[in-house]
Amino acid sequence: KSDISLLNGKPFLRSSGKLKLRPEENPVALTDSFPLEGEFQPYLQQTLFMDGTILADFHSEGNPMTPEISKDWGVLELKDLKLKSIKGFQALSNLSGALIYSEKGIKLKNVRGDYGKSPIKLEAEIDSSANAVWSVRAATSELYAEDLKDIPFFENLEFVGPAKMEFNLNGTAQQLKFENKLDFSSTSYQYKNLLFKGADIYHMLQLKGRVPGGKAITL
Repeated sequence: KSDISLLNGKPFLRSSGKLKLRPEENPVALTDSFPLEGEFQPYLQQTLFMDGTILADFHSEGNPMTPEISKDWGVLELKDLKLKSIKGFQALSNLSGALIYSEKGIKLKNVRGDYGKSPIKLEAEIDSSANAVWSVRAATSELYAEDLKDIPFFENLEFVGPAKMEFNLNGTAQQLKFENKLDFSSTSYQYKNLLFKGADIYHMLQLKGRVPGGKAITL
């Protein structure tokens, strides 16, 4: 739906609508139809969509002669989405929740799904400033060893039984800081030939570090 009028002698266009998208059939429709640019856009372009639907409720207003400065906002409702990074890692499947976008930034709210076979909860905020600030929070009560195979440091960790994990990522793309808490109390594990632990022994592992400029991880 669109409505055009004059505001201070200039054309002013208001648009809104709803769409149902299957991004694995036409991923360009998602990347081109919504203003998910800036820091978020490169990650979206590296994502392979495999299944699921997105229900989009979108709004826009501004001078149609200068669309680059129009205001855009809306909600993308995720329905059983399955996606995978082209750089590796496990697939994210059964994703449901909401992606809310506006000129202020992007929010992921009440997102739930599975990372490999590990159920996860995910929330995130990315502001729209020139040096965008990320805030990502993820948690799982059942983390399985095979889902860590592509993650630095953890690819050499072998354990039996599910662990619990809380993960936080904050900062800019040039200087991301992370904190990872893992509860291995109900598991037995081995890390290379350095660390061994039997089951039913309380053990909490906390890792802090940073990723300068998207390069090597520093613990």
